[in-house]
Amino acid sequence: QCDINGAANILRKSKQNFDFEGLCKGLLDSPLRIRLS
Repeated sequence: QCDINGAANILRKSKQNFDFEGLCKGLLDSPLRIRLS
């Protein structure tokens, strides 16, 4: 499952328009998800 809060946090920090589904897939495939836990 994707951490929407973590994704939203990245969205605000980056100030770019991301597709949440795409971002979630990226998080699931990235060690970064551990930092968001």
